[in-house]
Amino acid sequence: MWIVTAAEMHEVEGRAGIPFETLMENAGNAVFQKVQEVSEPGATIAIACGKGNNGGDGLVVARLAHNAGFKVSCFIAAEEKDLGELCLVQLTRAREVGLEPKFLDFELLSKEHDLWVDALLGTGLNGEVTGPLAQAIGLINDQRSRVISVDIPSGIGSDTGTEMGSAVRATWTIVLGLPKPFLFQGAGAVCSGKWLTADIGLPNEAIGCGYSAYLLDTPENPPPRGGGSVSDRRDANRGEGELLCFLENRHQGSHKGENGHVLVLAGSRRYRGAATLAALGALRAGAGLVTVASIEPVVQAVASQIPEVIFMTLPEENGAIADSALEILQTTKNQFTSCVIGPGLTTCVKNLLARLWEDWTVPTVVDADALNLIAEGLHVPKGQCVLTPHPGEAARLLGTDVQSIQADRFGSARALQAKFRCSIVLKGASSIGAQGNGPLVVNSTGNPGMATGGMGDVLAGVIASLLPNDQAGALGMYWHGLAGDLAEKEIGKIGYSASELAQFLPLARSMLTE
Repeated sequence: MWIVTAAEMHEVEGRAGIPFETLMENAGNAVFQKVQEVSEPGATIAIACGKGNNGGDGLVVARLAHNAGFKVSCFIAAEEKDLGELCLVQLTRAREVGLEPKFLDFELLSKEHDLWVDALLGTGLNGEVTGPLAQAIGLINDQRSRVISVDIPSGIGSDTGTEMGSAVRATWTIVLGLPKPFLFQGAGAVCSGKWLTADIGLPNEAIGCGYSAYLLDTPENPPPRGGGSVSDRRDANRGEGELLCFLENRHQGSHKGENGHVLVLAGSRRYRGAATLAALGALRAGAGLVTVASIEPVVQAVASQIPEVIFMTLPEENGAIADSALEILQTTKNQFTSCVIGPGLTTCVKNLLARLWEDWTVPTVVDADALNLIAEGLHVPKGQCVLTPHPGEAARLLGTDVQSIQADRFGSARALQAKFRCSIVLKGASSIGAQGNGPLVVNSTGNPGMATGGMGDVLAGVIASLLPNDQAGALGMYWHGLAGDLAEKEIGKIGYSASELAQFLPLARSMLTE
């Protein structure tokens, strides 16, 4: 599913050939369905409307709710003479069924209701929220009621997720037509609450393709690579998309040598578990062979947990892998189809990696301490690479701060790809993949229970098991997040560990290939 800017969405609506009045009715109907879903019969519903099309959507909701027997109050944060054309049409229809919206009646906003519908501001907001709109937003946020926002929480910038002075804190956001960037970055990602997209009748030919970001929301919708309409792509990808073809079931004569050999170069005396988790991720993702290369204490730690792993013991210096390990790694590199470098290594290995990467061509996932060394000036390997930074590592790589990364995750992912000229997985809620010349790929799987130590190590192993496929980062983050969702369902929302998540990778794979 494509992610579009406010301007792109306006163009889609223009191409659709559907009267805007009809689209408004469809939008209001979609929001009203959610109102019905979350409200008891006869509940008190308050709708706060602005003067533009978003306010018109809200007036449709008010009319439908009134006709369905809800106790409806409607507030408009403007004077009647200032309403837009379509908003005036909906005001007339509301009055025809017996509703009389209140203009600038802030006393109404101070009363508690079972549910609020926020239709004050839409995706066209381009300046700070002030005056009656800011006052209305503040009063809605002061209530203890649940809130449904229409298309976007009022006060959020659609293309950036920035809070424009003040913004509604929604319980749910019903996004109209297609997802927008605010859902995945900045304050928008928080203010949106739980969100879903509503079909407002836009035909596939009007939506088209070729936008700059894509939501990887189902296994049948792999990251597009250009060409064809949305309908064509969905039909072509049903069961055999570019993303899924690397997770097909193995043939009956398959053997371990055909299924990849992942090298895990990780760990130190202080951080022994990181190598275990990366190896576990690769193994549970289906790698035919996994070799852990590290110092003796790390090798012993991994051996006690994963007997299936092969070991390469490397010389130690100051609790980390010594520079003298270079020859061993250079002479054995051709055994491996891919590798993970970084988890738990510490930055003591800078000289080793600098020399190793001079002619390193094994497809590599670069993570953790290896990323920190790149931030200090180490050049990335010459071969295929996937960098997997969390926001803190991304900030160091780009010479900025975490707040700036989180405020513009789309721009940060693109900047990382442009700077290092390799694939990127910017981790976090709604991880973002950037690879080649294609669109950004935004992940839809995963949950807050995954915000705990070691999850990134497992992800690195999963992605390595998929290399050298150029979509390894996108598929890996989706698969890893799906395993997290299964762990949440089976174990609980908070408290499952990275190693427990890894146990759900085979089941997640089965779900992706059924």
